[in-house]
Amino acid sequence: MRLMPLFGDAEAIFDYDSPVPADREHQLRVMSTMPEAFSYDEWREVEGFKPDPNRHGYPLPMPGQTPGELHAQASGKDAQE
Repeated sequence: MRLMPLFGDAEAIFDYDSPVPADREHQLRVMSTMPEAFSYDEWREVEGFKPDPNRHGYPLPMPGQTPGELHAQASGKDAQE
């Protein structure tokens, strides 16, 4: 809002590529903590693949897990409560 009017066009859009490299290892650790929170396309994007037109949505929880159980584990509460 303050920078672009200095260039003469208040309607211009300021866009840039970050010079800071992405921390791919951190991103993969975060995604692997709760894989079902990320869509198939997000996983494919991290690996450098294009979206798969035949696969949409999010993966199901691991066998034996329920969404409530996963939330309780993430927040540190006992799943039995």
